[in-house]
Amino acid sequence: MRALNTPCDLCGETDFEMLYPGNLRMDIEPALYFSSSRLYAGHWPVVRCRNCRLVQSQPHDDEHTLNDVYQHLADENYHAEEDNRIRVATERVRILRRWMPNGRLLDVGCAGGFFTAQAGQNGWQVYGLEPSQWALQSAQKRWPQGEYVRSSLQEAHFPAHSFDLITLWDVLEHVPHPGKALAQLTPWLKPGGWLALNIPNVESLPARLMGRHWVLLLREHLWYFSPGTIRRYLHALDYEVPVIQPNWVRFSLGNIFTRLAQYNGLGFTTRLAALPGIQRLSLRFPMGEMMVLAKKH
Repeated sequence: MRALNTPCDLCGETDFEMLYPGNLRMDIEPALYFSSSRLYAGHWPVVRCRNCRLVQSQPHDDEHTLNDVYQHLADENYHAEEDNRIRVATERVRILRRWMPNGRLLDVGCAGGFFTAQAGQNGWQVYGLEPSQWALQSAQKRWPQGEYVRSSLQEAHFPAHSFDLITLWDVLEHVPHPGKALAQLTPWLKPGGWLALNIPNVESLPARLMGRHWVLLLREHLWYFSPGTIRRYLHALDYEVPVIQPNWVRFSLGNIFTRLAQYNGLGFTTRLAALPGIQRLSLRFPMGEMMVLAKKH
């Protein structure tokens, strides 16, 4: 593992101000900080570009480390939330259908396939892209009518104008270079096609209220966007951006307590997560994310 200091991905500048010092333990295997099944929660130092105000982890894990973690990732806790993830996926399909008809859909980072399954059931011809073999097998079982490719986004290739819609749910904050990633996938969209994102919003009310305790400050998150910075990315690639709205998550109380246990000093929440019936109680709340819909010209 190497920690990389990188220029601002949006403007290329190297003048940063510190927002939150890092709190990682370097004696812990990096993979134990990743995914819903992480054993520890922590983050690299988080800084803000003084020029364009994009927020990033600085330094962060190098691309080799990230690829190795994601290729071998198995996230059992992700599937423990099946009912809630289906409800979230169903809501996302409902929102998307307000703006676009059915067609060919690529879900980048399709994980266990909850969204691809719901989209397929609602008439989309779905394709899934996912680096984790474990996750991809789950997606194939959940919606076998789809087509799936095991690959990172950086190594993926599709013909131009292949898709009417490309979705990246909780993906863009994980890639080494968001600008390159968006530029890479844009040709895969047909003219008039749509791009849908769910990403951290560093200017959201939860982020501002929680500060250094914001639950989305995680080792696996390399970038923290705002409405202004994501618009700048997308406008540079000739998208219009008609929708930026808060995203509400849904988790069981058991999952919430399990995640709290990942922070040092909160081990008692592990016992709460094991209480009978706790997984059947769920909450819907904002965590500081935003959904972005962009249309390619």
